[in-house]
Amino acid sequence: IKSMLGKISSIIEPDTIVIDPFYAKMQNYSSPFLIIGKSIYKDLYIEYATDIATRQDTNIELKYKLLNNITVNSALQNTAGTLPGDKPNTMLGADINFRFEFW
Repeated sequence: IKSMLGKISSIIEPDTIVIDPFYAKMQNYSSPFLIIGKSIYKDLYIEYATDIATRQDTNIELKYKLLNNITVNSALQNTAGTLPGDKPNTMLGADINFRFEFW
């Protein structure tokens, strides 16, 4: 049972837990974000971020490393309306990133 619980906890335990005040400024939010990330496979990473104050604004991002220098990022962003009565906005996007290294 102990080894089985160890395997389950290693699967569920997040790799990253951060409270980031700068994330909010980059996304034009007013309060810090809680960011939780987990490497699911060797080349696949998932990250969940939520507004600490209201928890109405959330982001989910998947990062998949195709090759050493090519990464695909996909993000789902759900934001609450800024005024009372506004409908929430949901946006989905994807990026392909190329990385070049110079020595």
